[in-house]
Amino acid sequence: MRDVVVYLDGRNIFYSLTQVGVDPYNFNYRAFLETLLKGRNIRAIKYYGARYPRKLDQTKHNRDEVLFQELAADGIKVILGNCKINDDNKTAREKGVDVRLAVDLVVDAIYNNYEDAYVVSSDTDIIPAITEAKKLPGRARKIYGVSICRAALQEFRDKCDGIVPVYPDQVKDFVTKKPPAESSLNDLQDKFSKAQNNSNRAKK
Repeated sequence: MRDVVVYLDGRNIFYSLTQVGVDPYNFNYRAFLETLLKGRNIRAIKYYGARYPRKLDQTKHNRDEVLFQELAADGIKVILGNCKINDDNKTAREKGVDVRLAVDLVVDAIYNNYEDAYVVSSDTDIIPAITEAKKLPGRARKIYGVSICRAALQEFRDKCDGIVPVYPDQVKDFVTKKPPAESSLNDLQDKFSKAQNNSNRAKK
């Protein structure tokens, strides 16, 4: 049984699931991956993302926080970058997330942490890391791209050892969680507000 590490590009997954009507906040990521990669020894699952700025959308920020806690409870390692507010002060973009994924892919290869890596992303910025990881000496290493509900980019087809396609009916089988009640989100917002107020008082 080959050792596997899975690298999840959170933003990519959010877009792909949303396109087929699946709420990414109500998705069982571990069960989905264990089914998709059945028969393989999954040593680690790593999720890369960033909290949406509270200043722009408190509810979305709170939902991100709940999701990351749930992923961690499922044994998925959550690696966070930053989410910077754009100049229009209405939208935001992730910064440093793809870099963290790329670095981990190469470092894990250096330390022989996997025989097979599965990269769930369509971000071409990761391509150089895939190329470098495959060059490294050590175990007979293979890197696969996972394309969720859309065709894989040609760059990934060219550089990966294979593409694992995932179709809409496959992901819809793993919508098992109910959306958080509005009251739960409000409670979480109250906790953040109280913690922030306490922090401000402590600084005075």
